[in-house]
Amino acid sequence: MQRKDDRTGKVVRYNQNGELTQTIKHSNTGKELYCEPRYITENNNIDIVVSDYGVVVVTDSGGRHRFSYKGHPPGSPLSPHGICTDVLSHIIICEELTNTVQVISREGKFLLYLQGLLGHRSLSYDSITHRLWVGSDDDGEVCVFTFLLRNDPDELHYEDGSILSS
Repeated sequence: MQRKDDRTGKVVRYNQNGELTQTIKHSNTGKELYCEPRYITENNNIDIVVSDYGVVVVTDSGGRHRFSYKGHPPGSPLSPHGICTDVLSHIIICEELTNTVQVISREGKFLLYLQGLLGHRSLSYDSITHRLWVGSDDDGEVCVFTFLLRNDPDELHYEDGSILSS
């Protein structure tokens, strides 16, 4: 039997010819970055964003650890699953324990959350229509939210003009 703290993961990149070009496994200090990677995406700023066991790990394109997001409020448990990013490089996380979708800035600052999404694990963001698609593995339901996160990172602007501040 393998203990959780013995598990390790890595991110590998390949070029268009299928040749290995990069492996990301350790932080700048030599510590393992990933334990149990689940989902991965690349942000518009070319950061690599990975949902892992209890944490979202963000590295730059060179593989250097930028930050780890461990939930909001600080100290609360996190079980991230699906992740994606929007046109402003905000990171959108499907969080299992709180049944929320959490939105953080590209710098790792908590911005806001959508709540009441039971069993939702997958995400996709349409950069043309600004729709967020949230899928459930419990009942096959897909919820669609239409919103824009504008230059003010502390406000969520809905299509109807209303604003939700964090």
